[in-house]
Amino acid sequence: MNWGALLISLVVGATIWLSGGASSPVHIRPGLWKRLATGTTDSPVQERGWIALLHRVWRSLALEDGQKVLRAGLDPSSVERWSGARVALAIAGSAVGLAVSLASRRQPWLPTCGLAFIGAWLPSAVLNHTVRRRQAKVRREFPQVVDLLTLCTTAGLNLEKAMEVCSRLAKGELASELGVALRELYVGRRPIAALRNLCDRVRLPEVEALVTALAQAEAFGTPVGDILAAQAAVARSMFRQQMEATVSRLPVLLTVCTLVFLFPALFVLALLPNILTFMGTRW
Repeated sequence: MNWGALLISLVVGATIWLSGGASSPVHIRPGLWKRLATGTTDSPVQERGWIALLHRVWRSLALEDGQKVLRAGLDPSSVERWSGARVALAIAGSAVGLAVSLASRRQPWLPTCGLAFIGAWLPSAVLNHTVRRRQAKVRREFPQVVDLLTLCTTAGLNLEKAMEVCSRLAKGELASELGVALRELYVGRRPIAALRNLCDRVRLPEVEALVTALAQAEAFGTPVGDILAAQAAVARSMFRQQMEATVSRLPVLLTVCTLVFLFPALFVLALLPNILTFMGTRW
């Protein structure tokens, strides 16, 4: 029996359990992951040594997962499932690596640790992909939403009523985020504070610039309609530039596709009969 492989498996499993299972909501506190998602990471449990270090590392990773879940537009309570998937996949990867190393009678360091790392990384990669897709949707919807806000404010509505009209008439991710900001307004939060929370959930430069301009307009008494009109013009210009950049890349992509897929087939059709004839084989 390979005792070295078994010892490494136990160490990896204990590390993953201490960094994930011991601080999971099932084993210690039901509300821990919700506090992690909101940024509260104070733990009443007194820990020492390397166990405390592992818990601090895991809390920072869980806080990062919570922020990614919010930016992906998912339910904050799903942080538990994503973190649990990370732990489960890490354990499964270490088990598969150990089994492969035992079957091949090789050193288990690389497959065990490598597959454990890949299993722990996969949920984060999926979250990052979801966040990027959602940000792309918000970027496409941003000019239309700003135009609608401008129309509402120039028609005489205040910012809160304009947000309500946009959330009701517009469709998409940004409109749903405006609905969340409206619910924050209904419980007593200021409009700028609710929009800053929207910025934290979306994390796009265009949205951050809009919220910063609205905050400055509120501070200096500038009409909100003028600020929104300027931001709408900037948003349309940026959207046009992005479309032009996308169109300008199309000839390069078509050239690459032609070189990779079309020319090899043409070369084969043109040269294969001559090659077969030269080799003395009938076509």
